[in-house]
Amino acid sequence: MTTISSPSELFPAPPEVSLDLPQGWEPTTAPGALLSARKPGADRDFMSNVLVRVEHREDDFTVDRAVEEIRATAAGRAQGETAGVFRGEIDGCVFDGIDLSWVDDRAGTLLQVHLFHTLEPVVPGGAVNLLQLVGTCGGSAAATDYPVIKTIIRSARVVPWKARSGVRA
Repeated sequence: MTTISSPSELFPAPPEVSLDLPQGWEPTTAPGALLSARKPGADRDFMSNVLVRVEHREDDFTVDRAVEEIRATAAGRAQGETAGVFRGEIDGCVFDGIDLSWVDDRAGTLLQVHLFHTLEPVVPGGAVNLLQLVGTCGGSAAATDYPVIKTIIRSARVVPWKARSGVRA
C-alpha cells in the first residue's frame, strides 16, 4: 500500500500570503480564495474587492496558460476586453499581469487586474502552485478604487511553503 499526504514535498501547501488593507476595507470570504477583502458599500452597489487564489497545477504549467485562460474569460463576457501582459516584481516574486474589463448588467463596467506567479515544484514531478492576485472594481467607484486595489495587491508578501525536515512525498 502507498500512502500520500498533503502537505508534502509532492503536494505542497499553499504559500503564506498577506495583504495590507486600507482604512474602511474588511476581510471577507470568497469561494476558492485563500484570502479576500472588500470595500463595503450600499447593498445595491458593487463592492470593490481583492482576493488571493492558489491552485495546484500540472508540472509543465506556465503563466502564459493562465493569461490565455483570462483572455478566454474576457471573450465570453459582454464587451469583454483584455490589455497587454505586463510584468513586475512584488516582494521578490516576479508576477505577470493582465487587465480585464467587461460590462455587467447590474454593476456596469467592471475592471479587473490579475497577477500570476508560479511556485515551482519542491521535487521533480511535484505540483506547481499558481498564485493569483485579483482585484476588481466597477460602477461609479471604478476611477477611485482601481488605484486602491493595485496598491493592495502590490502590498502582497509571499512566503513559499517549505517541507519540514523528514517530511517526504
